[in-house]
Amino acid sequence: MKAPTDDFIFLPLRSMENYVLEAASNDPREALSRYGYWFNDDWHHLSAKGHAAVAHAIVKTLEGLHLDADEKIRRATLGNWGDGDSCISWYQNGNCPLSRSEGVEVKSIDAGKTKFALEFSSPATIIVTNTFDGVRALQLTYMTTGPAPTIYPVTRVIFPQSENIQPIEIDPTCYEDYGKPVHVTRTTRVAEIPPGETVLHFQPLETKERPFRLTGVSITSLEAPEEISASAMFVALNGG
Repeated sequence: MKAPTDDFIFLPLRSMENYVLEAASNDPREALSRYGYWFNDDWHHLSAKGHAAVAHAIVKTLEGLHLDADEKIRRATLGNWGDGDSCISWYQNGNCPLSRSEGVEVKSIDAGKTKFALEFSSPATIIVTNTFDGVRALQLTYMTTGPAPTIYPVTRVIFPQSENIQPIEIDPTCYEDYGKPVHVTRTTRVAEIPPGETVLHFQPLETKERPFRLTGVSITSLEAPEEISASAMFVALNGG
């Protein structure tokens, strides 16, 4: 379905009743030439003009659906999320509610002071809570850089109060080839945790230019992917 705009189209995904915003051109060079002004210098976040263009397209697309009142109510009702999930991210707002060791602070990690992370300059602990009634996958989101060598230390995560959960080492190197240096997030499954509180102890294994930086935790279905890397559009932070 073409959206009522000259610049791009919304493609409907009927199975999920969602829409994907897709550039009208399949040529990356032409797309960058036409839509480059939609993005900030990091080539990930939208500029003011980009936000305005997307907002305009959403409004026009919704107006073109011509839904009756009952259909609007049905589409506005969210379904369930399978086994349930709980995601906490302080990457964009700096608000981290997790209990943690003294000295583990949320710090700004970019020049514009718009991105934030928990920094582990020395061994320290956080506590996460599985509020569901069954075992869930615990995933950590953290900063990486690439190509190697990374500016962040390999870090071991230990579960001192959980005998059945093995320690895991996190390598904060971005191995994907973006054709340029990148500074991006990665999400990795680190354990399967029971209901209630789980203690995580972070132990940096080397000294690097920056301390290990944690930007979020997720408690998800066991069927969730074991690792999620940043997309090709999610490239270098300014500063850090």
